[in-house]
Formats: sequence, structure tokens, C-alpha cells
Amino acid sequence: MLALWIISGIIAVFVLVLLIPVDFVFGFKTEDQAAGRARVEWLFGAVRKTIGGKNGKPAARNRRSQILARLRNRSMLSLGRRLLRALKVHRLNGVVRLGLDDPASTGMAYGIAQLFLACVPLPPGSDFRIEPDFCGLTFEADVEGRVRVYPLRVLGIMLAYLFSREGRHAVRKMATAR
Repeated sequence: MLALWIISGIIAVFVLVLLIPVDFVFGFKTEDQAAGRARVEWLFGAVRKTIGGKNGKPAARNRRSQILARLRNRSMLSLGRRLLRALKVHRLNGVVRLGLDDPASTGMAYGIAQLFLACVPLPPGSDFRIEPDFCGLTFEADVEGRVRVYPLRVLGIMLAYLFSREGRHAVRKMATAR
């Protein structure tokens, strides 16, 4: 009986820890070179970890293309949409100017970006916009914000996805595609 109380106490502490929100404070600016900074805060700012800054390493292009190839899967897009809804945006300000070589591709990319932006509920007073640039290849950004994530909610979404039929299929597909 004592072991049952100890196990239930450990589970209760684990759930309480997952109920504490995690804040992501970030900023990204492109001028001469892309410079990004981020800070992860937990326990309402008592625990902080800074990521990036001047010495932050950019992500490898090959890894980025692998992630984009996997995101084309329909079930992964639905998972991304559910995870975006789980975010609580406290502040998001800035402008992203996006342009590709072909104006038609720029229009399609702009439409997809607006679709994802519509899934994220922005708080009142936020000034974030995406602007298309049909003149040529362009990516300029000056963005800063604060996003809150509740780990228990994200864990629930991930577990529901992993136990669904399309989630098991996607995991099997990712495991075999190397």
C-alpha cells in the first residue's frame, strides 16, 4: 500500500511540474547577417537559459531540407496546426519580408505563411505582419516576441498523435527513411 502512495505521489509531482508554463522570449533580425537570440524561462523566470546571440550557430541546410521534406506529409501538417494552437502568444511584433525568384512562388509562399499566421491567435496590440516582395529573392526579418507553452498540453497532443493511426504510420515512415 505504501508503494502505491509513493508511486501516486511521484506521478502527482510529475504532473504538477508539467503544469508550470515554459516561456520562450525571442528576437530575430537580418541586416548584414542573420542574428537571432532566444531565452527559455521556467518556474516563472526563476530558471533561465539563453540560446543563440552572437555566437549562435546556424542550422545546417541539409538538416533543414530533411525536416521540410517530412513536413510535406499531411498528418505532420495537422500535428503542426494542433501544436500551434497550443501556444499562447503574449507578444509578437515585427515585419518579415519574403520574396522568391518567381512571383507566382512568392504568392504561394505568402499564402501559406498567412495560413499559418491565422492559426496562431495574436494578442491585442501585436504588430506582426508578413509582406511579399515580388521583385526577387528576399528574406528580411525584424521580429521579437514572447510565447508561453504549457508542457502538459503539448504532451497530450503528442501522445494523442503518436497513438493515432496516422501518427504510427508517420513514425514508421520516419524510422525507415534515412
